[in-house]
Amino acid sequence: MAEETVVTTIWPPDTWFREIFARQPIRTKRLLLRPLAARDADDVWRYQSDAEILRYIPWPERTREEARAHTELRAGTDNTAGEGALRNDGDRVFLAVELAAGTERGRVIGDLMLRVASTVKHEIEVGWVFARDQHGRGYAAESAAEVLRLAFESLEAQRVIAQLDDRNTASATLCTRLGMRHEGTAFEKEWEPSGWVNLALYGIDREEWAAQISGSPVPRSPSPVPVPPALPSEGPPAPLPLPYNFIEQSAIPLRTERLKIRRYSDGDTRALQSLLGDPEVTRYLRVSPMSMPEAASVIEQDRRGMTLAKDGDAVKLALEYEGRCMGRVKLQVSSAEARELEIGWILSPTYQGKGLASEAATALLNLAIEKIGAHRVIAYLDPNNFPSAALATRLGLRLEQHSHADWPQDDDSWSDTAVYALTAAEWRDSRLRR
Repeated sequence: MAEETVVTTIWPPDTWFREIFARQPIRTKRLLLRPLAARDADDVWRYQSDAEILRYIPWPERTREEARAHTELRAGTDNTAGEGALRNDGDRVFLAVELAAGTERGRVIGDLMLRVASTVKHEIEVGWVFARDQHGRGYAAESAAEVLRLAFESLEAQRVIAQLDDRNTASATLCTRLGMRHEGTAFEKEWEPSGWVNLALYGIDREEWAAQISGSPVPRSPSPVPVPPALPSEGPPAPLPLPYNFIEQSAIPLRTERLKIRRYSDGDTRALQSLLGDPEVTRYLRVSPMSMPEAASVIEQDRRGMTLAKDGDAVKLALEYEGRCMGRVKLQVSSAEARELEIGWILSPTYQGKGLASEAATALLNLAIEKIGAHRVIAYLDPNNFPSAALATRLGLRLEQHSHADWPQDDDSWSDTAVYALTAAEWRDSRLRR
């Protein structure tokens, strides 16, 4: 379970603006990469109206005028800074890929996206789309390689990732050519009229990219093969009923056979400090051992945060056993659009081995799926945290993803992350079989 993380560095660096890139575009042997502009609408329409292209991109079919408006929107600033800069999570810029030579010189044949996936992880997401009549000419690889260079050299990214429909074999091949590894697949991540879509995740970190550029690839152990759901889901899920207030919905206190899962009280400060001040507990939580003042501050924050309303919102609760606070759990909105919640758990070593973590996590899974209506529940784990990995497996969660060097440590190193997942259909099936 990932706890509160203090970001000690400011990232991305305040050096990249859309206007600067407009004055200094990237030129390759055959291409010009520059900010997407409203004047590109007609060229964009040529591939945006191609049904074959739309198969793997979550775009609706648009009329020519709708496509023009969409291009104008993407050509403007698409970030929270409002000034064409990549600064905050979710900020995006779109680059036009223009032919620089030949009879069609000046034609826009595709576009690329750069998005800040995570400021904490120093992670940039890239994406691409190209006109079908230009496939097979190496333009995508030529331009995407430059975008990776931009991300690592100018934006100082730690990782670059790409998420794509797992049926999109052409883009998967391109990711491999760029040196990106298949790190996992999020099954049933998106719903389309044709059914559920799985998203494949590809990634490359700074060390891997630098070694690849130098011609000396860094050996890396392969990522585990992601495990698909044993039982497919049928039909689209209902939207999450957000905002969901745990107090108003009488979701807590939640009682199990032996546990009381409740809101924190001021009297829990010493118990929380003892839990999160124990190096044996925090070694897999990516936080430094907690002091008493820090524990008091966390409890005050947790007591206020009783509502799930948007992506990133988390509710953190105390685990009480035989009258003592001996652990904590959390539910967090991972993606409201994907109807996905994250679950986490921490237990004092004194109380481990009694099945209490499993009891608490089972109750939280039931709350997430049956009460709040999550379609997917995930858990982020340090891959070396074997007890939690074993618990996740016992709960029915499958290993879907193993990301390399994606989480900052206090010593400026980077650790890996494993993602386990469970769908509502799997959960209900397992409960029926039990």
